[in-house]
Amino acid sequence: MNLLSQKGSDYLNVIEKIMSEYDEFNYVFHQNMPQKLHGLIDGTTIYINDHISDKQKLSAIMEEVGHYKTSSHSDITDYKINAKDEAVARRWSYGQLIPVDSIARYQDREDAVLVYEIAEDLELPETIVESAIYMYKVKGMI
Repeated sequence: MNLLSQKGSDYLNVIEKIMSEYDEFNYVFHQNMPQKLHGLIDGTTIYINDHISDKQKLSAIMEEVGHYKTSSHSDITDYKINAKDEAVARRWSYGQLIPVDSIARYQDREDAVLVYEIAEDLELPETIVESAIYMYKVKGMI
């Protein structure tokens, strides 16, 4: 599933599509979240920081859904104890946002492609694209 398959995607439409696809969750766009906290899941309620960019909201929603789909649903606010759950949820979100074939197609190009160019093409944050590339390399998929 490449959620951003068309250039110039409207993130609000993509976010709405994700929210309807994962309709088992309640989504709250919160005005008073700490600046560095992009998202948080509590049961089936996903809180998203309303002060981040739409790209970041998209990534945060997918990561929080990933926590629900892949974790034990325990308290994950202690990142030292739950670092593995955090990593698993992020990897799940990378796979949902950026299918391996979206990255692999850049391998066939004769000229070098930089991460920021791929991020621009996919309309996702560079950090997410870079992490997805690393994940797929480690898994031997690219």
